[in-house]
Amino acid sequence: MTKKIFRRMLFITLLAVVVCSFFIIMIFSNYLASNTMGQLRERARHVASSLENVENVESYLSSLGSGKMRITLIEADGTVLYDSEANAAEMENHSDRPEVVEALQNNTGEATRLSKTLVQRTQYAAIKIKNGGVLRVSEEQLSVGGLILLLIQPILLVFFVMAIFIYLMSSYASKGVFSYINNINLDDPLNNKNYEELSPLLTKIHKQNLEINKRISEYKNYRNEFKVLSKNMNEGLILIDLSGQVISVNKKAERIFGVMESHVIGKSILSITRDLNISEVVNKALSGTKEEITFSLNGRTYSLMATPISKNTSPTGCTVLILDITEKAKSEKMRREFSANVSHELKTPLQAISGYSELLMNGLVSDDDIVDFAKKINSESLRMSDLINDIIKLSRLDEQYDVFKKESFDINQLCNELFERYKPIIENRGFDFTVNFPKGALYIDGVPFLIEEMISNLIDNAINYNKPDGSIDFSLIENKKSKKVEIIVSDTGIGIPEDELPRIFERFYRVEKSKSRDFGGTGIGLAIVKHTAQLHNASIEINSELSVGTTVKVIFASTN
Repeated sequence: MTKKIFRRMLFITLLAVVVCSFFIIMIFSNYLASNTMGQLRERARHVASSLENVENVESYLSSLGSGKMRITLIEADGTVLYDSEANAAEMENHSDRPEVVEALQNNTGEATRLSKTLVQRTQYAAIKIKNGGVLRVSEEQLSVGGLILLLIQPILLVFFVMAIFIYLMSSYASKGVFSYINNINLDDPLNNKNYEELSPLLTKIHKQNLEINKRISEYKNYRNEFKVLSKNMNEGLILIDLSGQVISVNKKAERIFGVMESHVIGKSILSITRDLNISEVVNKALSGTKEEITFSLNGRTYSLMATPISKNTSPTGCTVLILDITEKAKSEKMRREFSANVSHELKTPLQAISGYSELLMNGLVSDDDIVDFAKKINSESLRMSDLINDIIKLSRLDEQYDVFKKESFDINQLCNELFERYKPIIENRGFDFTVNFPKGALYIDGVPFLIEEMISNLIDNAINYNKPDGSIDFSLIENKKSKKVEIIVSDTGIGIPEDELPRIFERFYRVEKSKSRDFGGTGIGLAIVKHTAQLHNASIEINSELSVGTTVKVIFASTN
């Protein structure tokens, strides 16, 4: 204990001496530097003013007797004309010296430079004189490093004397403490005549005694507290002892399996579920093997993990954790369906291209039909190219939201450009095309080319799924009250059954696939519309009636 007290006190003393010495040296060094620079400035101004009335400058400067200060006279081009401590002719050009450059620019200049050993520092004060040259006055003095080297021996001597004193004091103090500690009544630590310094220790011992008693009491309530925690979990949790009997079932597990804890406590897992796969997993966990399975119940999909509980490597039971992974399973199913649909959609044009090209290659096509076959191959190639491009667009929207940089742009101008682009196409198809756009600019935040593509998909659908002599209405409406902008595309086409509406934004989903494929498109257009709207925090509303038509409304926030 004596050594420990000594080491700590010695460390604190050393730290205090070092910190105090450092701050004293720094304060003194800064004061010295500031005072010296002031003297240099004053000296430079005085000499510079005297030079105006002197004919022989060098003789005058030599007569000054610089003392500690060094005087240098420098021409505007950096040539040294005079130096009080060196041969000016042998000195290098001073045009790059910071203080000289500053003086030439601002009439006065200052600089401080350390020596190569960092022990000395030189302060410079320069002033521009009437002939365009520079008069520089400088003085050398000890740097912070030099002051430290100068004072290191006195500091070490003080520290050594204090170390001896600290050792004697710590030895004396520790002997008295040892004697007292050996006589402390640990059963009642506060009932002792003690050193004031030991009061925190005795108080801590007393508190520790109280804490131990408190922990014993808390341990008795642990089981009930655990039940409260487990009942509020979002996951199902079942605890089973080594004999296979259920000892705890939380509320979530009760809801999943439709049981009550009071009816299954002390029974096997089969009292909760008759699923033999779950029973087998639990038995393996009780044997020390962690197991995991997936099962479905009441239209939901769950992941069940059975984990052994061990004490000193010996199993004492197991925990059964049940996670609801319905949404994850749905996403995985959609991914598989997407892969299958992509394969199918690509296979169809590839088979057509392969078949037509094989007939051409084998010379089985008459000259009159060659052009027709080439058109079919070209049509299928374009269809496959459109499909691949749409898949790439959708993948970018899926995975690279952060890549797209939004900007404020005029949606009214964009809609007018789309109107001009589609007007001849729609009229050529024999449809009526009406638009309703506001006057003046209408701004929203977004990615212009994505929104243009989204609107194009909606108009393409209105064209492809319309009836002969039908009509298409394209509107842009600003709701100033709600600060919203609505893009509306309506048609008088074949319509969509009400029960199909929730699925039309799925990839490759088509209403009556065999028929709707005849209208063209890749089956991904509305999926692109949905993802583009999500990227822009926009909402989509769709209304449709069979044989009457469809209206799609996309609602954005306005920045007008």
